Amino acid sequence: MDVFSAFPNALVSNVWEIGEMTRDTEIGKSFADPAPLDVIIDDEEQAFLDTSPQAEYRDSYTLVFAKPEQLPTLNTSKLQGGYLLRNTETCEYFEIRKCSIGKNQETGQIEHVEFELHQTEVDNEL
Repeated sequence: MDVFSAFPNALVSNVWEIGEMTRDTEIGKSFADPAPLDVIIDDEEQAFLDTSPQAEYRDSYTLVFAKPEQLPTLNTSKLQGGYLLRNTETCEYFEIRKCSIGKNQETGQIEHVEFELHQTEVDNEL
């Protein structure tokens, strides 16, 4: 049973999109050709504390489980280096920090793609 069948009430539709990312030295990142994604979301925040008052580091990321059939490619390097996700409700953009393929351990069939996202800024939308 895949994660989407196991947790049908966790599925978020009509909110997230994946689009091509281009990097330009003058304008920064751009987002183009968005396509909808049905996803399951898990947010997490980490804090690394030290005894020095200047040594605190905080980081947050979003873990996303996406349906493989909705993605432009299943090549994890291309997804990580060439695409962004956007939350259309909040108008926030996210870089793919990590990308993993989730397979059924019995059949070897790809059931989901897992993204670790980090919020980023996008200069313009093409």
